[in-house]
Order: sequence, then structure tokens, then C-alpha cells
Amino acid sequence: RSGVIWRLFGLRCQRRRRQRATATAPTPPVPVIFAANPAWEGSEPGMYDVTIEWTIDHGSFPVASVEVFVRENGGPEQSLGTTPSSDLGFNHPRATGGDVTLSYRARYVFEDFGGPVIGAFSQAFEIYVPPEGG
Repeated sequence: RSGVIWRLFGLRCQRRRRQRATATAPTPPVPVIFAANPAWEGSEPGMYDVTIEWTIDHGSFPVASVEVFVRENGGPEQSLGTTPSSDLGFNHPRATGGDVTLSYRARYVFEDFGGPVIGAFSQAFEIYVPPEGG
């Protein structure tokens, strides 16, 4: 009789372990870039600054950071830095001298006690920057 009780108890514990293992963690928010605006000689003569803007639905996640990346004319991606996710935008000073296509992406990053929580990249947002203030 006690063998049956232990077997039932073991089955119950196994079912509870499986339920806990299949629980999915919430998905980190993903910024949605909706605008990029070049400004000729905004911070330096002969150069464009580019400001990008995004929306982000934090859901149950706290305000944290957004990492911003750029790719020029399809070249390698470069990290530009981070900004608080509540800022909803990023200024890229001295982005280019012009006549290039810039592609921007961003992602949410939160430093948690268990390690960083890194969200998926946003869609790429491309902007053509004309030559020399054109």
C-alpha cells in the first residue's frame, strides 16, 4: 500500500515539474523605429547628424536601456551606444558626410540580477542621406 502512495506522489511531483518547466517567460519589448531625420551641419560643418525616433511598449518590463546600431551602405554593423528606453529617440552626431544609406536597428536591454535580459532587434530602418546638404 505505501508503494502505491509513493508512486502517486512521484507522479504528482513529476507533473508539477513539467508544468513549471513549460512556463514561458514574458518576451522583452522591441523598439519600433518610425523616423530618421538628417540635419546638415547640426554639430559639425560638412557633416550630417541623424536623429532616430521609436516607440516601445514596455509591458511588464521596467524602463531600461536601448542599444542602437547602424550600418552604412550595407557594410558591417556598428554599435552607437545606449540610451534610456524612456527617451524614445537617439541622436547620431557626425553620422556621415552624405550620399550614403544608413540602416538603423535598436534593441531593449535590461540588467537583471540573474543576468542581462536582451530583447530582439527592431526592424531595420533605412534612410538615404543626400550629398553635402542637398
